[in-house]
Amino acid sequence: MMAPIFFELSKKFPQIIFLKIDVDEMQDITAQWNVQAMPTFIIIKDSKELERVVGANKEELEKRLKFHLENSVKS
Repeated sequence: MMAPIFFELSKKFPQIIFLKIDVDEMQDITAQWNVQAMPTFIIIKDSKELERVVGANKEELEKRLKFHLENSVKS
């Protein structure tokens, strides 16, 4: 279950805005962002997709969040 991990990461990275979308209720957004599997985590900056992590892999998601956070500070 990703809900506790999602919550944990949102507390660990307070400078990142975390949004959770119910794919059944928000089908237009699901289609707009081409979500084809669950869970799908899309890292977005300035309305542009930087990367997506598909699957329930906490370590990979945390690694990618750190990477993009560090690179956004440098730029």
